Amino acid sequence: MLVIMVALKKSGKLPSPLPRNDEQITMQPCDIILYSSQTFVLAYDTNSWSLTRLGKLDGIGKDELKKLLGTSSVEIRLSLK
Repeated sequence: MLVIMVALKKSGKLPSPLPRNDEQITMQPCDIILYSSQTFVLAYDTNSWSLTRLGKLDGIGKDELKKLLGTSSVEIRLSLK
């Protein structure tokens, strides 16, 4: 379980660090980001920083994502296939 909450994004600490490949990027809404090896970020606005881009949510817009995530903490479950 990952419980997350921040201003321009939802973020939360992962249970263990992941390898990172940081680059100076501008994250966009729906980007899935790794920050400092152990923080998962789901962006719903833009921000520039040194980050590792993991992926992007397709088929959802910025406003829809903000509405879906709301203003309180959320639980996000990730799985690899």
